[in-house]
Amino acid sequence: MLLPLRQIIENPLIDEASIIEALSSFTCKRDADVQNFLRESAIPFEQQQWTVSFLLFNDEEAANRRLKLDGYFSLALKVFYFDDSVSKRKRRKMSGYADDQVPAYLIGQLARSDDAPKGTGAILLNHAIEYIKNAQSFVGGKLVYLDCKDELLAYYESKGFLPIQKNPDRNDLNQLYVVI
Repeated sequence: MLLPLRQIIENPLIDEASIIEALSSFTCKRDADVQNFLRESAIPFEQQQWTVSFLLFNDEEAANRRLKLDGYFSLALKVFYFDDSVSKRKRRKMSGYADDQVPAYLIGQLARSDDAPKGTGAILLNHAIEYIKNAQSFVGGKLVYLDCKDELLAYYESKGFLPIQKNPDRNDLNQLYVVI
């Protein structure tokens, strides 16, 4: 079951302490950044409308009236800035323009829980792209990007993402894209 965090936050039957407790139960030892984002930043980012996060709950546990978070992803609209290493030709191929910047959809966070079933990451990524395509039909745009560490490069490339550049703010992250 995939639910927007905003829908949970705005539900008058669910108090904020319960939401924080549920988000705090999410563990991802592979990447503390995604774990900390969900625990500390997801709610304030939703409230500021900087991102929209979607939570994937385990269907079997939900059928037994228990909530177990298998994973989540967060989406945002951003301006993507090309660094000097990206040729004007490649920029034009990616966005239609050779400009230094382009509007883009960001998959800001995507993570599965340590104990989530294998394949959960692919399910999350497919949902994220589906939601972006839906937004695209209303607001346009075609570039989707994400940041990932070296150990996830092969995974995202196997899903159709291509490397662009290193993140200019965090050199330990690679920026990858797909055109939809």
